[in-house]
Amino acid sequence: MLGIEGTPQLTATLDAGLDIAQLLSDYDHNRELSSFAANSIIAGGIVSTAITLVGAFSEPKATTDQLILENIASLSRQIESFRVEVHNRFNYIDDRLNNILMMTSKTF
Repeated sequence: MLGIEGTPQLTATLDAGLDIAQLLSDYDHNRELSSFAANSIIAGGIVSTAITLVGAFSEPKATTDQLILENIASLSRQIESFRVEVHNRFNYIDDRLNNILMMTSKTF
């Protein structure tokens, strides 16, 4: 890695260019082993460099902390909704019990 200040995409692109230049310069030396080995080495290096570039230019993934916080916020909304629903149901039951009490009070 170069350690150049700037965007991660710029750094990844420059590093990829240097990696490919190094692969091409090593290609002649590796060809002495066998053409299959040399081709395999350069293909593997180019694929590795391509994967690095794709990762640098893709959208950033949410971190584990972000996912946890989003899930906590979702649970908080669900709990609030549940609280409101339970509160409304208890109010309904309380009203019904009051009606029953009023009816029995009038009857006796």
